[in-house]
Parts: sequence; C-alpha cells; structure tokens
Amino acid sequence: MSTDDPWGYAKAYSYLVLRRGQMLVDFNGNPATKKIDLALADGLLAHRRQDANGHYFLSSAIHFVDDKDSVATRAYFPLAVFWSAWKWTGDRKYLDPIFDGGTTSLMQLNANALDILGIRKTWGPRI
Repeated sequence: MSTDDPWGYAKAYSYLVLRRGQMLVDFNGNPATKKIDLALADGLLAHRRQDANGHYFLSSAIHFVDDKDSVATRAYFPLAVFWSAWKWTGDRKYLDPIFDGGTTSLMQLNANALDILGIRKTWGPRI
C-alpha cells in the first residue's frame, strides 16, 4: 500500500482489500490482522462528522497522512469494516456509521442483521 501522492488516499473501494484479512480473523482469530482492521475502523470513526442538518457522515476519501477529508467520484461505504469491528469487540460505536445510513445500510449487511442486532421490532417496519 502506498502513502505517497497521488495514491495515498483511502477511497471508497480501497476497503475491499480487507475482506480476506477479515475472514482470517473470523475463522482463525488472526490477532495482527484484527489489530490493523480495528485501528482502521477507529481512524474512520475519527472522520465521522455532522452536517448542517445534524446527520452524521463519513467522507468518501481520506488522506490519512495529513488527516484531510477529500471527495472521491465513486461512492461505496465500508460497512464490512464496521460490521467486523463490532462483531469482534461488541462495541456499539462501530454500529453508529451503519445506523447513520438508515435502512439502506442495514439492508446491505447480512440477511439476519436485524435479528443479530436485536432491532427487528424497531427497524423491521421501516424496511
């Protein structure tokens, strides 16, 4: 991975490369990969901001070297980063960005996310 310009941005689809490592943690408990992924999730949470209407959001691109938010032309939200971090730790802070996206984000998770999270009664009717 490169941190030099012009490549040193974490953009929307950059996070897809993490999936194999997340599977290593899920199936084998790989501590090194878990530590890296949790640090990334925490770094992303540090960039979670509130807009003028009070809604939270994450920038579509982040230049982590100087900690500046940027804009990417493609949109994709790294739900798997936060979902995995929540599964591994049980810390609700990792669910906040998912809930920020409302029912659209919840429907992109696995099929039984409502039941896993225990929110079928409150979120189910919205979907």
